[in-house]
Amino acid sequence: MIPLGISAYRLSKEIGVTQIQISQIIRGQRSVTPAMALRFSAYFGTTPKFWLNLQALYDLEEERARLEDALAVIRPLAA
Repeated sequence: MIPLGISAYRLSKEIGVTQIQISQIIRGQRSVTPAMALRFSAYFGTTPKFWLNLQALYDLEEERARLEDALAVIRPLAA
């Protein structure tokens, strides 16, 4: 948001949510919900799918890091 010159406060006011919600999303403490994705897409001129895909990618990377050791010992099914 910095390159766009938009603060969390401004974004929250523009899309009708609390600044706390925006700050929590920025810090990774809250997920982008379908409702929030719709608000972001309307404001930024993107699609809701874009925001939900970003959230899914973030969630996958967080889980991959958390499960790194467990995933390392799993062997693929032989064809």
